[in-house]
Amino acid sequence: MPIVTIIWGVLAILIVWVLSHPKIRNKPVWRATVTPLASIIGSGFLIAAPLLNDLSGHYAIYVMVTLCVFAYSIGQIIRWNIQHVEPNLAAQQDRHLLQIERLSDIALTAAYVLSVTYYLYLFSSFIVRIFSIQFSGTTQIITTVVLLLMAFFGYFRGFKILEKIEIFAVNIKLSIITVFLCALLFFNLDHQAPSHVPSSFDMKHIPIIMGLLIMIQGFETSRYLGKEYSAEIRVKSMCNAQLLSTGIYIIFILLFSLVFQLHPLSGEISDTSVIDIAKYVFWGAPIFLFIAAVTSQLSAALADFAGNGGAS
Repeated sequence: MPIVTIIWGVLAILIVWVLSHPKIRNKPVWRATVTPLASIIGSGFLIAAPLLNDLSGHYAIYVMVTLCVFAYSIGQIIRWNIQHVEPNLAAQQDRHLLQIERLSDIALTAAYVLSVTYYLYLFSSFIVRIFSIQFSGTTQIITTVVLLLMAFFGYFRGFKILEKIEIFAVNIKLSIITVFLCALLFFNLDHQAPSHVPSSFDMKHIPIIMGLLIMIQGFETSRYLGKEYSAEIRVKSMCNAQLLSTGIYIIFILLFSLVFQLHPLSGEISDTSVIDIAKYVFWGAPIFLFIAAVTSQLSAALADFAGNGGAS
């Protein structure tokens, strides 16, 4: 194993240790930040770079910035609702508002069920892929088992036990993301961009790009953590999650663009495309990103599971 990979591995472990320190772990604002952050940096983190590069070439960074600004604006609306609409709902004085809220909760519950199942399916798919399991139906079996375990622990131990698992998974994910961004920075410093980079942006891609808002969606889970955290903490934690994820996405897209310029992808874009091309950044990078992928799907599923509990 090359020494560089060992160094990155040690750095990742140190970051996990720092994030797991009681002074950070036990802060209510950080615990409340983890849930929306876990949901935002889910499967979108893996697909963002290759997909935006395929759709818009070197304009990918501008597209990512636009999506993040748009998402933050939507988050601002939700934060306003937390501060101004929730008190009216708690007072139960407006029957019409209560009916609308209940109908929206029912619709959102159904959406969260699909979201949790999708994240766990991706979680299982990565495990099956990395271990080359050939048995038919393994992905579905793993997905079902993990979903039942989440329901079991959630029912008998409550939100706190799921939150602890979620925080640990997010810590691992953030450590690997930080390490990989550092590795990308060194890659950019060590390589020169091609003299001519063709643009692939097409106006017909705009509807697809707008649909990519789902990649950075998930901040709304803060809205449904009212039983655990105050409105002030949820508003602040949602801002923190959106700003931190925005920084991660923008830096990731910016630094990864050179990798795609030097090693263009061929074939259909998939969730594993970024793992396949990561080998050019440093030896062992695909393993790091596989771990990030698995923890991303698990933490995102737990975050939406918590949000579903608050919405239902």
